[in-house]
Amino acid sequence: MVTSRKDALANKLRADIREGRLKPGEHLPTEKELAAAEKVSVNTVRAALQSLVHEGLIERRRRHGTIVKTPQVLVYTASRAEPSRLSASDRADAFFAEVRAQGRIPTQQFEFHDVLATPDLATPLCVPEGSPLILRRLLRLVDGRPVALQDSYYPGDIADRCQLRVTENIPEGTIARMLAHGVEEIAWLHDNRSRNPTPDEANVLQLGDGVSLMINLNLVGARIHDPDDPERIERRLVRLTRTLFDGSSTNLRYELGKLEEIYDAFPQLREYLP
Repeated sequence: MVTSRKDALANKLRADIREGRLKPGEHLPTEKELAAAEKVSVNTVRAALQSLVHEGLIERRRRHGTIVKTPQVLVYTASRAEPSRLSASDRADAFFAEVRAQGRIPTQQFEFHDVLATPDLATPLCVPEGSPLILRRLLRLVDGRPVALQDSYYPGDIADRCQLRVTENIPEGTIARMLAHGVEEIAWLHDNRSRNPTPDEANVLQLGDGVSLMINLNLVGARIHDPDDPERIERRLVRLTRTLFDGSSTNLRYELGKLEEIYDAFPQLREYLP
């Protein structure tokens, strides 16, 4: 099979990056300079560079040019965010526990908003359109760089019952506070998607040109316990969390079943799945 000029150039640059001839933080030549050096068209150069953007090897920033990315990938294990999979000390914030386990430094910025249920929120939460909701937003940072924007929506009556209508982060975590008020999370539906970011999303997450979002939607069902009647239990959808990740530097993972038994039998898997 004949290799196209675009693929040949992408292969050459990919090898230069992986073998250290192009180092993290180093600027690549301009498209015109690469086209002249490789004797190909500017369109061919642009297509080759876009392939490397999607692979997370380079980033393209307006007024800064094309830069080799520092190879730091965040592994986020979504299945560990379920309360039943967390240790007591980690339940306040699964993200912080996950990042610290990788030897990196997590921080976050918090916002609180009262909002009304639009159709895309009312339908999954099974509440009437226009119903009051609260939005608890977290901008997650790793080593000082934004990596995820997390929006969690709660029905207004659940927020009032569980004292979630506060304008600061909850030290013990929302899951623990809800449980203390008789709202027990029991089911988690995850849905993963990808799309291009809006200009605002790209700005908040500091995404380079051509980088896609990785989106994790988590719809949570709960038992609502009546404090006056232990036999009475209501079932509700109590939270919709939408997390936007930088698709070029995040691995979204699920771990289910008796994995330690398999890891013990095949230790090389720990290197294959860092």
